Amino acid sequence: MTDVTGERCPILHALDVVGQKWKLPIPWYLHEAEATRYNELKRRVPGITNMMLTKSLRELEEAGLVARHSYDTVPPKVEYSLTQTGRDLLPALNELYKWGEAHMHSRNA
Repeated sequence: MTDVTGERCPILHALDVVGQKWKLPIPWYLHEAEATRYNELKRRVPGITNMMLTKSLRELEEAGLVARHSYDTVPPKVEYSLTQTGRDLLPALNELYKWGEAHMHSRNA
């Protein structure tokens, strides 16, 4: 994640954290609610498998973007929410959303 001068590149760092296909939609859908349960999030993220959602949530949690809250109830209850670092990503996600919306039907994008 460094350029030829040895400097750390912020874009490469950002892509390392959220560059995988499913990692950007998850914070986008999490920001719509205070806390979201796993199955609700799975319904919101079109096409994601259980394995990829679980893997992506763990990696986003390790990166400090998502918080996992477990409740000692029967049945077990787990909710996910954005951390402040995850909320800091929202302006960039909003711009990416607008770009995608404007160009999603263009063959050149």
